[in-house]
Amino acid sequence: MENQKIDTVSESEDSSCETRVTVHQQFNQSELNDLVRDLDLPKQAAELLASTLKEKQVLDRIVKVSFFRKREELFLSYFSVENKLVYCNDIPGLLGQLGISSYDPGD
Repeated sequence: MENQKIDTVSESEDSSCETRVTVHQQFNQSELNDLVRDLDLPKQAAELLASTLKEKQVLDRIVKVSFFRKREELFLSYFSVENKLVYCNDIPGLLGQLGISSYDPGD
């Protein structure tokens, strides 16, 4: 989602006085994660981007900048290593974790 700028104008009884308030819509964790994925950023770059956006107050205050340090941990259990070979040991589980509900091994 884009960071949107919303202007609101209110007029008092004296129409010569106008108040303008600008409200910025901030990124939440999910939107930031989507942006990082769309930009194909590695962990360090993702954390740097998040940190910079947080400093500029473009992120919602509950967004965790450190989220990107351990983002692969969610998927580690789906992989095994044997003799320097890494392979997926649970393809249906991994695809389910990625939000892909249907899996046909024949595809």
